[in-house]
Amino acid sequence: MAKGGGALTSTGAAEFLGVSRSAALCVLDLMEAMEIVQKVKRGRNFYFLKGVHTEGELDSMLPRPRAPSRPRAEGPKRPYKGWSKYDPILDDFMEGIHKLVEVAVEGLSTSYLRNILDRRIKARGLEDRIRVYVANGKPYLEKV
Repeated sequence: MAKGGGALTSTGAAEFLGVSRSAALCVLDLMEAMEIVQKVKRGRNFYFLKGVHTEGELDSMLPRPRAPSRPRAEGPKRPYKGWSKYDPILDDFMEGIHKLVEVAVEGLSTSYLRNILDRRIKARGLEDRIRVYVANGKPYLEKV
């Protein structure tokens, strides 16, 4: 910045100084607060410049932001249905005749499965009908 007078990003400053990007950014933000450098955003990047420059000077010094590679599709957002892939486990248990069943889902730990089923029970307001707990390292569903 001092030699070339050009724009410098926090990544460029970090490489030049041999420090982390966050450390360089903290110093550059402090220098901006003390009005030593000017911080300008172009596209996704922030550039730090020595001194104050007009818009015309900035346009000639800084790279132009790239156009997006493909436009974002603007369509209707999918409504949240409040359904989970774990709901069929609860539905099958409620429709079944058993009062206590062991639950197992391949690839999930016991504690994770208990937590996710407990959250689904609470989200669906079934706390007064179903309880999930762990006994001997295995998760169980129980009708209350």
